[in-house]
Parts: sequence; structure tokens; C-alpha cells
Amino acid sequence: MVINGHGGNIPPLRAAAWQLTTDGYPLAIVTYWELIVEEQTQFLCGPVNHIRHGCEFETSMMMEIRPEGVDMSKAVDCVHPPWNPTLKRDPLRGEGVFFPSVFRRTGPGIVGTPAYAKPETGTKLLDAASDKLARVVRIFRETDLGM
Repeated sequence: MVINGHGGNIPPLRAAAWQLTTDGYPLAIVTYWELIVEEQTQFLCGPVNHIRHGCEFETSMMMEIRPEGVDMSKAVDCVHPPWNPTLKRDPLRGEGVFFPSVFRRTGPGIVGTPAYAKPETGTKLLDAASDKLARVVRIFRETDLGM
């Protein structure tokens, strides 16, 4: 089982899992924040209630894990689609179109609302993710999905 922590890794890891498992080498992929989608909407206070780049979610977790590495004076909210910051919403996503907008960065590199971040939120997110990760690892082992 691979525990993923970077959005850009999801497609290649899933492709590798398909190929390796088909070849007889079972590989499960889990992206930790995908396990706590409901918790994200419960715990996050800002207008962007899901993980984005440098957002409330990630900043809150870093405030809990390594607070000395967080400079809140640089926490600039950016809620516009990063590939065109003049737009208020992403018209492509609304049409079901995938466009890897992360490759067209915002000025500060942030997508979301880090100004809402709090260490207590980071604790809740980390606890929820840890609990779910432990559960899926147990399921994978106990059900012999790992062959």
C-alpha cells in the first residue's frame, strides 16, 4: 500500500497500481485527504472547505506539525481559478472538464484561504486522517487483499 500526499501523484500511482496488480503484485493507493472529505467540510471554517494548494487545510496541518515553518503574514487568500485569476469561478469544472490548473500558478502560489488556518483545525484533520488510514491498512491486511 502506498500512502500518497501529493495531488500530482494520483494519476501515475493509480496507473502503476493497475499494472502491478494485474501482473500479480498487488498495490493499493490511498490519498489521505480523499479519506476525509466529509471531515474537511466539517472542520474547515473558510469559504473553501476542501483541500487546495497552500490552503486552510494544508496550513492548519503545518501549524500543528511544524508551527515554526508557518509564516501567517504570507497567508494571502486566493479563491479564483488559478489558471485565470480574473474569474470568480472555474467554468470548465462546471462543465465536467478536467484541466490541470495547478500548472498555471497564482502569484503567491496559494489556492484557497490559508488566513482561516488554525492549529486546532490541523489537529482535527490529522487525527481524522490517521484514524482512517489505520482503518484502511487493517482492512487491506485482514481481508487478504494484499494476496
